[in-house]
Amino acid sequence: MKYIYINDLSYFIKNHKKLIFTYILTTILYFIYNYFIQEETSSNLILETLTLNCDFKLDLWLNLIVFVLYISIHCFIALQLFINDFKNSPSNLFLRIDSRKWILCKLFSILTISILLLSISYIITIVLYLILINGNIEINVFVFIKNLIFVLLIENLVVLLYTIFSKYSFIILMVLCVVLINIFKIPTNIVSMNIYILLILYFLMFILIVMINRKLYINLFESEE
Repeated sequence: MKYIYINDLSYFIKNHKKLIFTYILTTILYFIYNYFIQEETSSNLILETLTLNCDFKLDLWLNLIVFVLYISIHCFIALQLFINDFKNSPSNLFLRIDSRKWILCKLFSILTISILLLSISYIITIVLYLILINGNIEINVFVFIKNLIFVLLIENLVVLLYTIFSKYSFIILMVLCVVLINIFKIPTNIVSMNIYILLILYFLMFILIVMINRKLYINLFESEE
């Protein structure tokens, strides 16, 4: 398990530099846009930059685009981490490790990378805010935790959909997620979310993925081999 975890971190750093750069650049540019173009100087500037108050409304199209971009980068990297081991001798993978331990290790790798990416965006935003405004920052650790759990929920949903419908492309999966969000009126305003409900939903999704993992692997083997 330790080898898989270290391999995932190494794979993320070596193979996704462009995505990491895009993530960082988007955060910087969107902060600059909100500060200089929208002339936002309150603590709401941080919420806007991190899309923590995003609502699926067409009149807020740029905020919506940035929100989807952030989530897409998280989900793409999570999915790549999940299927990384299947690129080399997938048929021999579970001769070396139990399938349930493998899925737990993968979910832990996804959690680690998600925390890393979110931390980078938060640090950049807060540093820019302090440099340009030097005002009080009205954001706490619970907002970060809610943001993290929400991201993990979407990531796990994409992983689940991929393993069930593994022949479909990533773009189709993301479109499907957006459609589901609209159909079921899933809230995207992270600041107003209930952290306890998010935690319950995340653990339910986590348990679901672990419980049906053997069926999911069959689909993965068929698509990767």
